[in-house]
Amino acid sequence: MTLGPDASTDALVAFWLGSAHFEALDEDGRPLGEVAARAYAGCPHREARRTFGDGRDATGKPANLAALAQLEGAWPALLASLAGFEAERPATFGRAYRRAVAGTVLGRARALAGPVPRADAALYKVCVGFGEVIAAALIEERVDADAPPPGADTLFAWLDERPWLVGDAQVCAGTRRQIARVWAALAASEAPPSSLFDGAPTSALVDATLALCALAAVAAGAVRVHVAHGAPAAALDPGLACVALYVADDVPRVVETLRQSPGAGPLHPTLLFAADEVPACVRGLIEALPAPGAALGA
Repeated sequence: MTLGPDASTDALVAFWLGSAHFEALDEDGRPLGEVAARAYAGCPHREARRTFGDGRDATGKPANLAALAQLEGAWPALLASLAGFEAERPATFGRAYRRAVAGTVLGRARALAGPVPRADAALYKVCVGFGEVIAAALIEERVDADAPPPGADTLFAWLDERPWLVGDAQVCAGTRRQIARVWAALAASEAPPSSLFDGAPTSALVDATLALCALAAVAAGAVRVHVAHGAPAAALDPGLACVALYVADDVPRVVETLRQSPGAGPLHPTLLFAADEVPACVRGLIEALPAPGAALGA
Protein backbone atom coordinates (compact mmCIF):
# COMPACT_ATOMS: atom_id res chain seq x y z
CA MET A 1 0.00 0.00 0.00
CA THR A 2 1.45 3.35 -1.04
CA LEU A 3 0.10 6.88 -1.26
CA GLY A 4 0.47 8.54 -4.64
CA PRO A 5 2.01 11.98 -5.16
CA ASP A 6 -1.47 13.48 -5.49
CA ALA A 7 -2.69 12.17 -2.14
CA SER A 8 -4.54 14.78 -0.12
CA THR A 9 -3.29 16.12 3.18
CA ASP A 10 -6.23 14.42 4.90
CA ALA A 11 -5.26 11.07 3.36
CA LEU A 12 -1.65 11.47 4.44
CA VAL A 13 -2.62 12.42 8.00
CA ALA A 14 -5.06 9.51 8.18
CA PHE A 15 -2.31 7.18 7.00
CA TRP A 16 0.26 8.58 9.43
CA LEU A 17 -1.76 9.09 12.61
CA GLY A 18 -4.76 6.80 12.20
CA SER A 19 -4.98 3.12 11.30
CA ALA A 20 -4.61 3.35 7.50
CA HIS A 21 -0.92 2.40 7.68
CA PHE A 22 -1.91 -0.92 9.28
CA GLU A 23 -2.61 -2.14 5.73
CA ALA A 24 0.89 -1.33 4.45
CA LEU A 25 2.73 -4.52 3.49
CA ASP A 26 6.31 -5.45 4.26
CA GLU A 27 8.58 -7.41 1.94
CA ASP A 28 7.25 -10.67 3.41
CA GLY A 29 3.70 -9.66 2.43
CA ARG A 30 2.67 -9.08 6.05
CA PRO A 31 0.68 -5.96 7.01
CA LEU A 32 2.19 -3.62 9.60
CA GLY A 33 -0.99 -3.91 11.65
CA GLU A 34 -0.96 -7.74 11.55
CA VAL A 35 -4.31 -9.07 12.86
CA ALA A 36 -5.71 -5.52 13.14
CA ALA A 37 -5.39 -5.12 9.35
CA ARG A 38 -7.83 -6.34 6.74
CA ALA A 39 -4.82 -7.61 4.76
CA TYR A 40 -4.01 -10.10 7.51
CA ALA A 41 -6.55 -12.55 6.08
CA GLY A 42 -4.46 -12.88 2.93
CA CYS A 43 -1.04 -13.42 4.49
CA PRO A 44 0.43 -16.69 5.80
CA HIS A 45 -0.92 -17.56 9.25
CA ARG A 46 0.97 -19.34 11.99
CA GLU A 47 -0.81 -19.06 15.30
CA ALA A 48 -0.68 -21.20 18.45
CA ARG A 49 -1.37 -21.01 22.14
CA ARG A 50 1.73 -20.55 24.30
CA THR A 51 2.41 -20.47 28.03
CA PHE A 52 3.86 -17.21 29.37
CA GLY A 53 3.28 -17.32 33.12
CA ASP A 54 1.01 -14.27 33.17
CA GLY A 55 -2.54 -13.20 32.38
CA ARG A 56 -2.23 -14.21 28.74
CA ASP A 57 -2.40 -17.89 29.65
CA ALA A 58 -6.00 -17.79 30.89
CA THR A 59 -7.39 -16.11 27.77
CA GLY A 60 -7.15 -19.17 25.52
CA LYS A 61 -6.14 -16.87 22.67
CA PRO A 62 -3.31 -17.76 20.29
CA ALA A 63 -0.06 -15.89 19.71
CA ASN A 64 1.03 -14.76 16.25
CA LEU A 65 4.09 -16.97 15.71
CA ALA A 66 4.70 -15.73 12.17
CA ALA A 67 5.07 -12.15 13.40
CA LEU A 68 7.26 -13.35 16.28
CA ALA A 69 9.56 -15.13 13.83
CA GLN A 70 9.94 -11.89 11.89
CA LEU A 71 10.92 -10.09 15.10
CA GLU A 72 13.38 -12.77 16.11
CA GLY A 73 15.02 -12.63 12.68
CA ALA A 74 15.79 -8.94 13.24
CA TRP A 75 16.37 -9.21 16.99
CA PRO A 76 20.02 -8.07 17.33
CA ALA A 77 19.56 -5.13 14.94
CA LEU A 78 16.30 -4.18 16.59
CA LEU A 79 17.76 -4.05 20.12
CA ALA A 80 20.92 -2.26 19.02
CA SER A 81 18.97 0.35 17.06
CA LEU A 82 16.71 1.16 20.00
CA ALA A 83 19.64 1.33 22.42
CA GLY A 84 21.49 3.74 20.15
CA PHE A 85 18.75 6.06 18.91
CA GLU A 86 19.41 9.57 20.23
CA ALA A 87 21.96 8.14 22.65
CA GLU A 88 23.30 11.67 23.12
CA ARG A 89 20.09 12.78 24.83
CA PRO A 90 19.67 12.40 28.62
CA ALA A 91 18.65 8.86 29.59
CA THR A 92 15.10 9.74 30.64
CA PHE A 93 11.69 8.17 30.32
CA GLY A 94 10.93 10.81 27.72
CA ARG A 95 13.82 9.53 25.59
CA ALA A 96 12.51 5.98 25.97
CA TYR A 97 9.15 7.20 24.65
CA ARG A 98 10.82 8.94 21.70
CA ARG A 99 12.59 5.67 20.89
CA ALA A 100 9.34 3.70 20.90
CA VAL A 101 7.73 6.32 18.65
CA ALA A 102 10.80 6.28 16.38
CA GLY A 103 10.35 2.56 15.85
CA THR A 104 6.82 3.12 14.57
CA VAL A 105 7.46 6.18 12.39
CA LEU A 106 10.32 4.48 10.54
CA GLY A 107 8.00 1.73 9.31
CA ARG A 108 5.36 4.25 8.29
CA ALA A 109 7.92 6.31 6.39
CA ARG A 110 9.22 3.24 4.55
CA ALA A 111 5.64 2.30 3.64
CA LEU A 112 5.18 5.56 1.75
CA ALA A 113 7.74 4.38 -0.79
CA GLY A 114 6.80 0.71 -1.18
CA PRO A 115 7.09 -2.59 0.68
CA VAL A 116 8.56 -2.11 4.15
CA PRO A 117 11.90 -3.89 4.79
CA ARG A 118 11.23 -6.81 7.14
CA ALA A 119 13.57 -5.49 9.85
CA ASP A 120 11.79 -2.11 9.85
CA ALA A 121 8.44 -3.88 9.96
CA ALA A 122 9.63 -5.93 12.93
CA LEU A 123 10.77 -2.76 14.68
CA TYR A 124 7.35 -1.20 14.11
CA LYS A 125 5.52 -4.21 15.51
CA VAL A 126 7.60 -4.42 18.67
CA CYS A 127 7.47 -0.66 19.36
CA VAL A 128 3.73 -0.03 18.98
CA GLY A 129 2.81 -1.66 22.28
CA PHE A 130 5.70 -0.15 24.21
CA GLY A 131 4.73 3.29 22.96
CA GLU A 132 1.18 2.84 24.25
CA VAL A 133 2.32 1.70 27.69
CA ILE A 134 4.83 4.55 28.06
CA ALA A 135 2.34 7.16 26.85
CA ALA A 136 -0.22 5.95 29.39
CA ALA A 137 2.36 6.05 32.19
CA LEU A 138 3.27 9.63 31.27
CA ILE A 139 -0.28 10.93 30.83
CA GLU A 140 -1.39 9.24 34.05
CA GLU A 141 1.58 10.85 35.86
CA ARG A 142 3.05 7.55 36.99
CA VAL A 143 6.51 8.63 35.86
CA ASP A 144 7.78 12.04 34.77
CA ALA A 145 9.29 12.42 31.30
CA ASP A 146 12.41 13.92 32.89
CA ALA A 147 12.86 10.97 35.27
CA PRO A 148 14.97 7.87 34.57
CA PRO A 149 13.07 4.96 33.01
CA PRO A 150 11.72 2.59 35.67
CA GLY A 151 12.98 -0.97 35.82
CA ALA A 152 11.43 -4.08 34.35
CA ASP A 153 9.67 -4.91 37.64
CA THR A 154 7.66 -1.71 37.32
CA LEU A 155 6.88 -2.45 33.68
CA PHE A 156 5.56 -5.92 34.49
CA ALA A 157 3.46 -4.51 37.33
CA TRP A 158 1.82 -2.23 34.77
CA LEU A 159 1.38 -5.09 32.29
CA ASP A 160 -0.19 -7.28 34.97
CA GLU A 161 -2.51 -4.46 36.07
CA ARG A 162 -4.23 -4.13 32.69
CA PRO A 163 -4.62 -6.39 29.64
CA TRP A 164 -1.87 -4.63 27.68
CA LEU A 165 -0.67 -7.98 26.32
CA VAL A 166 -4.12 -9.23 25.31
CA GLY A 167 -5.79 -8.20 22.08
CA ASP A 168 -9.22 -8.91 20.69
CA ALA A 169 -8.08 -12.00 18.78
CA GLN A 170 -4.49 -12.70 19.85
CA VAL A 171 -2.10 -12.21 22.74
CA CYS A 172 1.37 -10.70 22.53
CA ALA A 173 3.71 -13.45 21.34
CA GLY A 174 6.85 -12.19 23.09
CA THR A 175 8.12 -13.88 26.23
CA ARG A 176 8.60 -11.90 29.40
CA ARG A 177 12.36 -12.17 28.89
CA GLN A 178 12.04 -10.68 25.40
CA ILE A 179 9.82 -7.90 26.72
CA ALA A 180 12.39 -7.11 29.41
CA ARG A 181 15.20 -6.99 26.86
CA VAL A 182 13.36 -4.45 24.71
CA TRP A 183 12.61 -2.40 27.83
CA ALA A 184 16.31 -2.42 28.70
CA ALA A 185 17.22 -1.33 25.16
CA LEU A 186 14.78 1.58 25.38
CA ALA A 187 16.66 2.77 28.48
CA ALA A 188 20.23 2.04 27.35
CA SER A 189 22.79 4.42 25.85
CA GLU A 190 24.84 2.26 23.52
CA ALA A 191 25.38 3.78 20.08
CA PRO A 192 25.86 0.88 17.63
CA PRO A 193 28.19 0.95 14.60
CA SER A 194 25.09 0.70 12.40
CA SER A 195 21.38 1.15 12.99
CA LEU A 196 18.06 0.61 11.28
CA PHE A 197 17.59 4.38 11.64
CA ASP A 198 20.67 5.20 9.53
CA GLY A 199 19.86 7.42 6.58
CA ALA A 200 16.37 8.36 7.75
CA PRO A 201 15.39 11.75 9.27
CA THR A 202 13.85 9.88 12.20
CA SER A 203 14.34 12.52 14.90
CA ALA A 204 12.53 15.10 12.78
CA LEU A 205 9.72 12.61 12.07
CA VAL A 206 9.42 11.87 15.79
CA ASP A 207 9.24 15.59 16.59
CA ALA A 208 6.50 16.16 14.01
CA THR A 209 4.54 13.05 14.98
CA LEU A 210 4.62 13.84 18.70
CA ALA A 211 3.56 17.44 18.07
CA LEU A 212 0.65 16.39 15.85
CA CYS A 213 -0.49 13.71 18.29
CA ALA A 214 -0.25 16.11 21.23
CA LEU A 215 -2.29 18.73 19.38
CA ALA A 216 -4.97 16.13 18.69
CA ALA A 217 -4.95 14.99 22.32
CA VAL A 218 -5.19 18.57 23.60
CA ALA A 219 -8.25 19.10 21.39
CA ALA A 220 -9.88 15.88 22.58
CA GLY A 221 -9.07 16.76 26.18
CA ALA A 222 -10.69 20.16 25.78
CA VAL A 223 -13.92 18.52 24.63
CA ARG A 224 -13.78 16.12 27.59
CA VAL A 225 -13.57 19.10 29.97
CA HIS A 226 -16.42 20.78 28.06
CA VAL A 227 -18.59 17.69 28.59
CA ALA A 228 -17.56 17.54 32.26
CA HIS A 229 -18.91 21.06 32.68
CA GLY A 230 -22.38 20.06 31.55
CA ALA A 231 -22.43 19.87 27.77
CA PRO A 232 -24.07 16.56 26.71
CA ALA A 233 -21.81 14.61 24.39
CA ALA A 234 -24.75 13.87 22.08
CA ALA A 235 -25.25 17.61 21.50
CA LEU A 236 -21.70 18.24 20.30
CA ASP A 237 -21.20 18.96 16.60
CA PRO A 238 -19.26 16.02 15.11
CA GLY A 239 -18.24 18.33 12.26
CA LEU A 240 -15.86 20.10 14.60
CA ALA A 241 -12.38 18.61 14.46
CA CYS A 242 -12.02 18.65 18.24
CA VAL A 243 -15.32 16.83 18.72
CA ALA A 244 -14.42 14.22 16.10
CA LEU A 245 -11.21 13.52 18.00
CA TYR A 246 -13.22 12.99 21.16
CA VAL A 247 -15.87 10.67 19.71
CA ALA A 248 -14.39 9.01 16.60
CA ASP A 249 -13.31 5.36 16.51
CA ASP A 250 -10.12 5.86 14.49
CA VAL A 251 -7.95 8.41 16.30
CA PRO A 252 -4.22 8.74 17.01
CA ARG A 253 -3.09 6.32 19.69
CA VAL A 254 -2.17 9.12 22.07
CA VAL A 255 -5.74 10.43 21.83
CA GLU A 256 -7.07 6.99 22.68
CA THR A 257 -4.65 6.84 25.61
CA LEU A 258 -6.01 10.15 26.89
CA ARG A 259 -9.60 9.00 26.42
CA GLN A 260 -8.85 5.88 28.47
CA SER A 261 -7.13 7.85 31.28
CA PRO A 262 -9.68 8.99 33.90
CA GLY A 263 -9.60 12.72 34.43
CA ALA A 264 -7.07 13.48 31.70
CA GLY A 265 -7.68 16.85 30.06
CA PRO A 266 -6.03 19.26 27.63
CA LEU A 267 -2.94 19.83 29.78
CA HIS A 268 -2.02 16.17 30.14
CA PRO A 269 -0.51 15.73 26.63
CA THR A 270 2.28 18.10 27.69
CA LEU A 271 3.43 15.33 30.05
CA LEU A 272 4.64 13.38 27.01
CA PHE A 273 7.55 15.82 26.76
CA ALA A 274 10.39 16.96 28.97
CA ALA A 275 9.42 20.18 30.76
CA ASP A 276 11.48 22.37 28.43
CA GLU A 277 10.57 20.49 25.23
CA VAL A 278 6.81 20.99 24.92
CA PRO A 279 6.34 22.19 21.32
CA ALA A 280 5.37 25.85 20.92
CA CYS A 281 2.35 24.86 18.81
CA VAL A 282 1.03 22.71 21.67
CA ARG A 283 1.50 25.50 24.20
CA GLY A 284 -0.16 27.91 21.80
CA LEU A 285 -3.23 25.71 21.36
CA ILE A 286 -3.61 25.29 25.12
CA GLU A 287 -3.42 29.05 25.63
CA ALA A 288 -6.07 29.60 22.93
CA LEU A 289 -8.60 27.14 24.35
CA PRO A 290 -11.94 28.59 25.43
CA ALA A 291 -12.81 28.56 29.08
CA PRO A 292 -14.62 25.40 30.27
CA GLY A 293 -18.27 25.66 29.35
CA ALA A 294 -17.71 28.29 26.65
CA ALA A 295 -18.57 27.62 23.01
CA LEU A 296 -16.17 25.32 21.18
CA GLY A 297 -14.60 26.37 17.89
CA ALA A 298 -13.52 24.20 14.97
